[in-house]
Amino acid sequence: PARDWLAEAWGSVHPYGTGGAYVNFPDPELADPERAYHGQNLERLLRIKEAYDPDGVFRFPQSLSPIG
Repeated sequence: PARDWLAEAWGSVHPYGTGGAYVNFPDPELADPERAYHGQNLERLLRIKEAYDPDGVFRFPQSLSPIG
């Protein structure tokens, strides 16, 4: 019931929001979580990830996907 309430509440306010989401609040139902969490910073962060973690050693459910 709590998740149903949350989904209903999100649906009622989402049209008025920015499309972004708080990065430390994981939401497995986001259509594009990387864009929602990082917005206009996403491309820069992906380049940094590629430079410093090309093998994807630092992985967790919300980590950035490697480029390519």
